[in-house]
Amino acid sequence: MLRRPRPGPSDAVPPRVLVSLSTFKGSVTGQQAGEAFSEGLRAALPHAETHIMPLADGGGGTLDALAAENETLEFRHSRVSGPLGEPVTAPWLYSAAHQTAVIEMRAAAGLDLVPLDRRNPCETTTYGVGELIGEAKKAGARHLLLGLGDSATADCGAGMLQGLGAKFSDQRGELLERPVRGGDLPRIHSVGLGPVRRFLDEFASFKVLCDVENPLLGPAGAAEFFAQKGATEEQCRRLEEGFETFVSLLEADAHATVRSRPGAGAAGGLGAACAICRGRLLPGASTVMAMIGFQKHLEWADLLVLGEGAFDSQSLGGKASGTALHRARARGVPVLLICGKVKLPEHALSGFQHVTVKALTSGGEPPPGPEETLNRIAAIGRAACLGMIA
Repeated sequence: MLRRPRPGPSDAVPPRVLVSLSTFKGSVTGQQAGEAFSEGLRAALPHAETHIMPLADGGGGTLDALAAENETLEFRHSRVSGPLGEPVTAPWLYSAAHQTAVIEMRAAAGLDLVPLDRRNPCETTTYGVGELIGEAKKAGARHLLLGLGDSATADCGAGMLQGLGAKFSDQRGELLERPVRGGDLPRIHSVGLGPVRRFLDEFASFKVLCDVENPLLGPAGAAEFFAQKGATEEQCRRLEEGFETFVSLLEADAHATVRSRPGAGAAGGLGAACAICRGRLLPGASTVMAMIGFQKHLEWADLLVLGEGAFDSQSLGGKASGTALHRARARGVPVLLICGKVKLPEHALSGFQHVTVKALTSGGEPPPGPEETLNRIAAIGRAACLGMIA
């Protein structure tokens, strides 16, 4: 399965393994998972060469992936509004040398910040994302990189815009004072985006990493994603109507059309709000890979190890692991894919040669906790990988 010829025992070449795991949501980070796998591998093959390079696509793990490969980026923390309006401490990255800030929207509006019994996209806001952008500007940032993904919000970015100074009025001309939530969108009758444009125009660049390429509206739009996250049919209907109303106002104000752009539906429509403010919507996975030099390391590797909590059709449609899988196929590099669960029909990976899939759970088994997840990943490193390389 390996691209390099395997010499005899006396002159064996150490296998080179690129360990590029993504975050296992709600459990462990890609870095933690990579370290566990590498420890297991070296226990079985002490001479193995490994390079841990976590992957991300704009959602969880983006800060870690970029910080691991860029020593000028340092972590900072700011107190901002969370998705329910309660304060949270949000991490972000800043490079003083390059005047660049990197923000994950999930740090201020992510699904993991909302308890299960309070998850309702009609009652959450991206207001804190706007506050985080303000913190980046105060620090001196002139270049902004915003990652979209893993959102608890479906407010079409209205909260973020409000946090940056936008004014929204209802049909009676009264301002909406509280942070706007997804369920408030149908109440908005007029928008004032002048302060937001002036604020963002002071950035030399505004790049947006989208974890999906979906448009804002329709069966593949943002509301449909929240059906997958447990939103009721009525909630999804309200969200779709709110998106239609709000984006029409934004487009009229900006004299531009953004609703159909790839990525506009990312993070509950936050992509559309970014686009209306001249944010450049980019495919998150491939952009992160370019920034961390993934392709160069893939050419070095004899084996690529990928993984995430759940590998499904979305994974193959632009997520980090799916994008890396396509690149490995193009280079002829064998892949070991480690997943909490695999949610794909059997034929989905039939076009990929030399892919071995290992699931951490099977059937109706509940997902393991963080410690057990790391133990199982390490065990795969010791056993399954030994069988592939030795």
